[in-house]
Amino acid sequence: MALLQPLNPSKPRPLAKPKPSRPSLRLLPQLRPIPSQPAKPVTFAVILSSILVLGSLVLLLINTLLAQDAFVLHRLQQHVATLTAQEQAVTAITDRESSPDSLATKATLLGMVAGETPVFLDLNTGKVVGAPGKTTKNLLATR
Repeated sequence: MALLQPLNPSKPRPLAKPKPSRPSLRLLPQLRPIPSQPAKPVTFAVILSSILVLGSLVLLLINTLLAQDAFVLHRLQQHVATLTAQEQAVTAITDRESSPDSLATKATLLGMVAGETPVFLDLNTGKVVGAPGKTTKNLLATR
């Protein structure tokens, strides 16, 4: 407990100084303006001209980039036109090859024979409707 007792009990501790409610003001030494020379008209003209040249270069760069994009767009449009023409050609060939006359000719060349009487299968009842029969080679000769 000896550590908690003040070192000199006979002297009271001084109280902290109260802080003023307003900050203290002090005077600064007199400041003198530094003498400067006014800007020359030539300097102003050089700065203005450099800004104008820089702006023109930026506009030229932007215009060049847009022109390149226009060339790419034109090339892509030509490619789309070519692909559309190819698609139309393939569609025309497919339509011509899938016509009934073309299919019948190809079937005959492959040795297929047309049926004399059609036969149907009723899916609800499972019965065969019609009389199935063999097709003769003579049927092919008559067509």
